[in-house]
Amino acid sequence: MEKLTGLCVLFAALSLAVTEDAYFAEGGTLTLDVSPPFPEPIKHILWKFGDNLLAEWVEGSSVDLYRSFKDRTTLNTKTGQLVINNMSENDRGEYSTDINSNVKSVSYTAKWIKHVPKPMVRIRTLTCAVSSLVCNVSCDGDTKEAEPVTYSWKMGAKDWEGLSGKDIQITDTKNGHDQNITCRMTNPFSANVSETVHNPLYPQ
Repeated sequence: MEKLTGLCVLFAALSLAVTEDAYFAEGGTLTLDVSPPFPEPIKHILWKFGDNLLAEWVEGSSVDLYRSFKDRTTLNTKTGQLVINNMSENDRGEYSTDINSNVKSVSYTAKWIKHVPKPMVRIRTLTCAVSSLVCNVSCDGDTKEAEPVTYSWKMGAKDWEGLSGKDIQITDTKNGHDQNITCRMTNPFSANVSETVHNPLYPQ
């Protein structure tokens, strides 16, 4: 019965374990927080990168930093927060922490991303003119290594809108009075705006 109870506790702990994505750009900073915050006084902190030690602190001693993280990492001994500067593509991977010998329920997968490219508004409908009722429009650009990317659109003099993403439909009823179309790409570290193009549904 005791073995069964122990297994149940183990499975419950594993089911609560969560891995979150954390994004960084070349040369940027990665900030990792202990989550959820540790409720007791912290006396021992251990951060790992994959299976390797990254940083360790024991109450009454100084912080030990390892390998390539030595001269670019700071550890907050009160909260356990880890800040790594001058990140590179080689720093992609799993980061986990152990506070007071308790593995925290949240670890991180650090993902390297590029800045978003300058997008281009493309009219996808083969025949799209004033006489059309509906036209398909895309915000194009190579986002292969820049994800996650979100898209927003500016129709004429209206404010930027987070519409339905990369591909939208414009209609004569809704957009016939919008002279121009502009789109914007955004990721956690950058944003870029397309050139403004003429709305084919707007009378010349």
